[in-house]
Amino acid sequence: MDANMLIAQLIQEGVTHATWAALICYALQALKRSVRFRWVTPDTKAVNAWISFLSAGAVALGIGIVSTGSSATGFDVHIHIPPLAALAAGALDWGKQYATNQFFYDKVVQPSGTARPADVAGAVRDALMMKS
Repeated sequence: MDANMLIAQLIQEGVTHATWAALICYALQALKRSVRFRWVTPDTKAVNAWISFLSAGAVALGIGIVSTGSSATGFDVHIHIPPLAALAAGALDWGKQYATNQFFYDKVVQPSGTARPADVAGAVRDALMMKS
């Protein structure tokens, strides 16, 4: 692999992690405002960190949930978990995704106290352009 291909691959990987981190960051902020998830608030820092850690793992390891059906016919829910070898190989990606989640939390949520889509999009743009 030549240097240009390596750089392109690293940029693509960075963009992927940044995109997921932005989505996770925004989703966690939405959970904090939801009345259905009263156990997730801005004050539950340990719970919030665990949610971020577990969601980073699900993203990095390729764990997914698919639902099919309707209220008339009933729903089927399927959870996809990759083979053990793939899970072991994904451990490094899990760490990178969690670190990226925390980076966006520190850059977007902490300074403003909340995260709006425009805040997250701006943080993604700034991070990719290496602005602080």
